[in-house]
Amino acid sequence: MANEVAAQHVVWATLALVQLSYCIWHVLAKTALLAGVHPLILAFYREILALSCMYALAFKLDGELPWARFERRRLPIYLAMGLLSFGNIVGFIIALNFVTTFNSALLHPSIPVFAAVFAWSVGAERMTPTKASGVAVCALGALVTVAWGAADGSDESSNEANGAGDNVLLGNFILLLQCACMAGLLVTSQRELRRGVPPTTLTARYYSLGAVLTWLVCLAAIPPWGSSSEDGSAHASGYRIALTTPSALVAIAYGGCVSVTFVYCALAWATQQSSPTTAALSMTLQPPLNAVLSVSSQYQLSELSIYSISIPELFPFFFQWIDRCYASFFE
Repeated sequence: MANEVAAQHVVWATLALVQLSYCIWHVLAKTALLAGVHPLILAFYREILALSCMYALAFKLDGELPWARFERRRLPIYLAMGLLSFGNIVGFIIALNFVTTFNSALLHPSIPVFAAVFAWSVGAERMTPTKASGVAVCALGALVTVAWGAADGSDESSNEANGAGDNVLLGNFILLLQCACMAGLLVTSQRELRRGVPPTTLTARYYSLGAVLTWLVCLAAIPPWGSSSEDGSAHASGYRIALTTPSALVAIAYGGCVSVTFVYCALAWATQQSSPTTAALSMTLQPPLNAVLSVSSQYQLSELSIYSISIPELFPFFFQWIDRCYASFFE
């Protein structure tokens, strides 16, 4: 019994570190985007580094390359996980163009909601009345965040302000899709983990497929052999900008090594040790961690609203944290 409790403490400590690592990535990615780096180009370089780290880690820990003993009949489920991984990767980076880092963190607590519903729909977990109540409360918080955040961005009378409100609404909608992809990835990966696939090997496999999709989209949307755009953010110049901008280099290095390799492998391990909804529950730590990082950060970019926290953002934060009152929600 004592060993089980200690093991759970290790799981939760790991998940807390995962969320802190991911919140730091929020700030670094937003800073790189505001420096003029195209989101797809940022994802392009990050995936190259992340995949290299994942393969090296899988070989070190599991003693073989990720695809060494792959069963071809399992390809459909890995393609599904790769697609979900792609939606999670690209969706988040694109959404950061329209919303603040704190706004993005506010919607990430909806991931346990999606995970609970998805797990119930495939028969992986039971849907109890208490769990259903928690789902309803969290869903309400997400809806308030989306609706009120858009209203806050469009309460000015100018056309520019109205456009900003539309952008916030679009960003929040993309974030919800990204959260659904992340939840689906956690639920789907549990099936493979139960078959004995090591967490690092599993992560490297599906992330490889997601990275390929990301690269194809990047190259199709922003071909490096094309001509430069007027703002210098696309085509060949965009790829050069990403490699010559300090904030972009830091974001790529941190993103590839920590926010992808460590975060995804640790999440897979935690899912193996507990359940998808337990791993997803750790996402509720993102709002307070982002708030702390926003307040303690030394960056002074207030005119770009990178770290601003408004009252409409704080109000739904409390809605989303009410789900913590439902302890059995994640048991």
